[in-house]
Amino acid sequence: MSINSETPRLNPLGQAVLGGISSFLINGVIHPISTIQSCIMANPLSTVRTLRQMNFSSLYRGYWAICGTDSVAFAAAYVTNDAFRDCFSQLTASILAGIVCAPVICLGEGLARNRQVNGMRYSEVFQRAIRPTGLAATAFREIPFTVAVFWLTPLLQKELPTPSSIVAQAVAGTLAGSIAGLATSPFDLIKTRVQTNERPLTIANVVCAVYVEKGWQGFFRGGVMRALYVGLAGAGMNIVNNTVPHYLAKDLQTALAD
Repeated sequence: MSINSETPRLNPLGQAVLGGISSFLINGVIHPISTIQSCIMANPLSTVRTLRQMNFSSLYRGYWAICGTDSVAFAAAYVTNDAFRDCFSQLTASILAGIVCAPVICLGEGLARNRQVNGMRYSEVFQRAIRPTGLAATAFREIPFTVAVFWLTPLLQKELPTPSSIVAQAVAGTLAGSIAGLATSPFDLIKTRVQTNERPLTIANVVCAVYVEKGWQGFFRGGVMRALYVGLAGAGMNIVNNTVPHYLAKDLQTALAD
């Protein structure tokens, strides 16, 4: 995860702890952006006026659902990536990490987005959250994200001046995350529509509806917000990956990273 040779490498328990820390810290900062993005993607009639009516409480709807499930998903992704990066290439390990965490991410975002968009209780939206079409769209979207975090970010960071600095960590994470966020915006829009609609929809249903609404440009509705959201998430995760391991207990560390 880190290009800094002085960053301690963590054992599986340490990786899981790092994933949990990343979830609560990063979601605490960027969750309002996620709420705005979800409303824009779910409702083609959303307007700036509608978004202005949101208060602080509504911006943080679904926060505990996404933090709780993200902490499990991030932990699974971190452990998987670390376990396979010595056996395969870093790119392959990051792809496997995305596959492993996709089902948990699907559940968490399904719950959170129905809170964000529909204001429904978690008990009312569980079935919506685990629709198979939502899981498929999540996998197509989540794999590029883990590739950006674990593979592309370190590559970009190496090319920056003073690559071990926090500024370089933030810039590399932001660039990699923004690229992944914008590129996968259509999958996120499909997943949001599938998981928040009252009746079950297929991916084909959503694709046809979006195309009728706005043509191919409609698939990038909310794309700027998603690029910002994922870019900030990438920056935050990269900084956490490079700094937090130094402060974790020795029994969560193994050896110095290569």
